[in-house]
Amino acid sequence: MFRSIVWLFVLLASVLLIASCAPQAPAALPTPETQQSPTAEGTPAPVASATPETDKDAPARLVPSRAYVNGVSLVEPERPGAPWMLQIEGDLADGCTRVSEIRQYRWGDALVVEVVAVRPEGMICTQALVPFMSEIALDTADLPDGSYIIQVGEWELPLTIGASATPTKSTSKPAGDLLIRPAVVEDVEILDSDDPAALRVMVSGYYPDGCTKFHGTTQSVDDMRIVLTVETERPRGAMCTQAIVPYTETVTVDVSGLAPGTYTLDVNGLTRELTLP
Repeated sequence: MFRSIVWLFVLLASVLLIASCAPQAPAALPTPETQQSPTAEGTPAPVASATPETDKDAPARLVPSRAYVNGVSLVEPERPGAPWMLQIEGDLADGCTRVSEIRQYRWGDALVVEVVAVRPEGMICTQALVPFMSEIALDTADLPDGSYIIQVGEWELPLTIGASATPTKSTSKPAGDLLIRPAVVEDVEILDSDDPAALRVMVSGYYPDGCTKFHGTTQSVDDMRIVLTVETERPRGAMCTQAIVPYTETVTVDVSGLAPGTYTLDVNGLTRELTLP
């Protein structure tokens, strides 16, 4: 009996010794927290966007356009000392064109008035003419009494200061009583030219009636943009057939003096790219 108790005691001690020597599981390590670099105030610094945002509402660049003057008239001052008023009626070249400003300056005995028109660059616009009417006060405060000429484009209107004989209606154009308007252009083709200073361009479209015909072209250069305006003429007030008449005209663009590079040729709102060597 005593021997059995001793063996039981030895067996229990062996079990306890083995348990104390067994390896223990490692304690769980704390999970590191993800942190952002703090700013000077201690708040996380915002992450900057890699692609800067563009201003979609930025206004489009304005380029010169055309305003066609169809008539001018004077409005007599309502009271002594008040300025003469000049009324200008005409058409803007397309649906995007607007009158930017009206300038006036002295040239000898003439008071020259210029209507400045602009349109957004590259914008697709309706090609129909848009009527406009503007009224400005003539700067005649420092003019001595006498006879003067008010000149607006091809229109001339006499003005007499110091007398009551000044007419207030428009006079006819020096070039004749013609209605000058931009042509409807449907296609533009740049042709080969042997003259490096003159670019040949074939323009096609249609005339709106049987009296309208080709009048000519005007040209301006704005940076890397060559603006060519093809104009038509018709007798003012003439009775004409209303059927449209197709046309094709070859016109010349003066590129003498222009630096080499790629230009945009704008023909009545229709654009083509051209490279000058």
